[in-house]
Amino acid sequence: MTEPILVSGATGVLGTEICRRLRDAGREVRAMVRPDSEGTDLLVEMGCDFATANLLDPQSLKMACDGVGQDVTTATSIATLRKGQKMEAIDRDGVIALAKAAEDAGVGNFVFVSIPSTAEGIRFFGYKRVVEEWLRKSPMQATILQPGAFMDSAFNPATGWDVGGGSVKMIGSGRLRTPFIAVEDVAKAAVAVVEHPELQGREWPIAGPDSVSHREALEIFEEVY
Repeated sequence: MTEPILVSGATGVLGTEICRRLRDAGREVRAMVRPDSEGTDLLVEMGCDFATANLLDPQSLKMACDGVGQDVTTATSIATLRKGQKMEAIDRDGVIALAKAAEDAGVGNFVFVSIPSTAEGIRFFGYKRVVEEWLRKSPMQATILQPGAFMDSAFNPATGWDVGGGSVKMIGSGRLRTPFIAVEDVAKAAVAVVEHPELQGREWPIAGPDSVSHREALEIFEEVY
């Protein structure tokens, strides 16, 4: 019997897409969710099993990792940070606690969704770097994905890009060029490293072939619309 794949951050956009693709591939998926998580209906429909755990509770992480073959970690506090919580406690310490639990449980491959190797200047990036360094020193096999910025998040009404309504919000001058990628493609990459052992234990920068500024993105939108 194939060991289940643990997916942390399973109710997020990326985590849900990874769960869907793993289930479509016939893999047993254990979705890690907080006790008060919302948005689990889709995961139930997919046929996922569940592990109720919290990155702030190391004991719950041990139980979540028990019997797991691989762990795909997408969990982050961005957009879900609650009053009184600190980002470093979740995105740095909590993810390392999960990796330690996976290491102790004998998980065969720990897939960590990080950030581009060139990203800098934001506290959140620093936390991702600390996790990467911890994984590099761990005897556990780890696969580090370093995707570009998610275009799905960067260019939508929630972030000020209401192209259909005729208004967009630039960051600064709008001239900073960034490598972008679709969430769907990050999910494809995560599933690929789960399914193909020859891809595991390595670091993978993944993004579109060109970096694009917000001004250049706007020009593309104007051509399409």
